[in-house]
Amino acid sequence: MKAIAPIGAFFELDAEGCIINPAGRDKVPSGHWAAIDEVIAIYRRELGSELHAIYLRGSVPRGMSVDGVSDLDVVGVVHHLGG
Repeated sequence: MKAIAPIGAFFELDAEGCIINPAGRDKVPSGHWAAIDEVIAIYRRELGSELHAIYLRGSVPRGMSVDGVSDLDVVGVVHHLGG
């Protein structure tokens, strides 16, 4: 059995105790944008006006992705527009 790799970290806090967001568009490696744009297009096509937001999390938006290994961690948030 393979040992669990000691990776990961706690979020840093600012002086007021608020979580500092370690992610950002500027940290996404350029090689990932085609896949991200495709995911956004699929969410928009499938969810239409119910789509509220799309969040990218994990190693990619933190600039820590590993080519050929890292995947896209995506969360879509929707409005509930019906009964």
